[in-house]
Amino acid sequence: MLGFLADGTVIVEGKHDKKALGELGIDSITYTSVEKGNVVPDHRKTVYIAMDMDKGGEEKATKLISRLLSEYKGYAINMDLPKSILRMLNAKSVEQICGPAKEIIEVV
Repeated sequence: MLGFLADGTVIVEGKHDKKALGELGIDSITYTSVEKGNVVPDHRKTVYIAMDMDKGGEEKATKLISRLLSEYKGYAINMDLPKSILRMLNAKSVEQICGPAKEIIEVV
């Protein structure tokens, strides 16, 4: 499942989430960099919105989706895969998946 994220553009809440995914070989960009207009996701790839599973994460995801759909046309947006990964690894935040994911990768 993590391989799918690597094939798209992953947007995370912050630098700790970005670092955690980086340790798993997945590049990501932060919510803030998109909000400030410093980075625009690649429209040729699926955009995976990987926000924490809390109220703040849900609010940021809603704002981000609205912005992507209104300002940058043509995005395929997926929030389900990142949420499924969090649930599977019993994590509430993206930065919490690094340890469990590494353990699974080592076993496989």
